[in-house]
Amino acid sequence: MPPTKFKFPTDPEHWEEAIKKAGLQGVTINDLMSMKSASKATIAQFLVHRILMVSKGGYELKHEANLWGLERSLPIAERELQDDMYFQNYVQSV
Repeated sequence: MPPTKFKFPTDPEHWEEAIKKAGLQGVTINDLMSMKSASKATIAQFLVHRILMVSKGGYELKHEANLWGLERSLPIAERELQDDMYFQNYVQSV
């Protein structure tokens, strides 16, 4: 039977489910013996970080631009990034 692909948790409930499935309840990143660089991190190391980042979409940022003083800068940055082939390639790759 081929190994199953790891599916990244999408919310705290799925994160806890993955922690239990891996037998990592109560384990911290400091408990793992061999630390690896981020590019070689194991699934266990990833899971015990227990960090979920909620990203803000561009739509939300547009509505908050005035809070950050970005009313004029944001539309310019959007146009420049839209026209930047390297940035668009990066966005497509992630």
